[in-house]
Amino acid sequence: MVRRSVDRVEFAAEAPRAVLWAMDRLTGALDGWINFLPGLAEGAEVDAEGPGLFPMLSPRHPGVTMGTWFPPRGGRRPRAEQVVGVTHSAGAKVVAGLTEAGLGLPADWRVVQDHPRRGLIVAAPGHAPHDRVLDYTLSVTATLCVLPLTGTWQAEIHQPLVPGGRPAPEP
Repeated sequence: MVRRSVDRVEFAAEAPRAVLWAMDRLTGALDGWINFLPGLAEGAEVDAEGPGLFPMLSPRHPGVTMGTWFPPRGGRRPRAEQVVGVTHSAGAKVVAGLTEAGLGLPADWRVVQDHPRRGLIVAAPGHAPHDRVLDYTLSVTATLCVLPLTGTWQAEIHQPLVPGGRPAPEP
């Protein structure tokens, strides 16, 4: 049996050691991904009903952003780039607003998608330093969130597929 385990790590943007270690591991495996969920301030009102079963087709969004990072990929459809995605409720064409806010893309990165419902997807070179990619991911995710944040984060690390069990523990 092949399983993918999911580990959750609480961290502060200033202390991402465990997340950077996980990014290195997933890059080495060419598999897995990490979701980044911002900590919401007490009293932040999230639309509990959300957008329903088909969030990509709905104009409603709960107001919370989520960033996702994918390492380069191996297998039948290899990809040499790292990919960052951010779901958000900020509306159409957020790249221009992010650039105005000082979060423009580095010269060797590219926008894959900038869509009001499906979100923002950016490709970074496979060799881009993980700390730089993580900083960009967290900064954009926080900037596009319309709810008050605590400054803490939760990383949901979707580990590489392994036969019969969990990946090796963190050193």
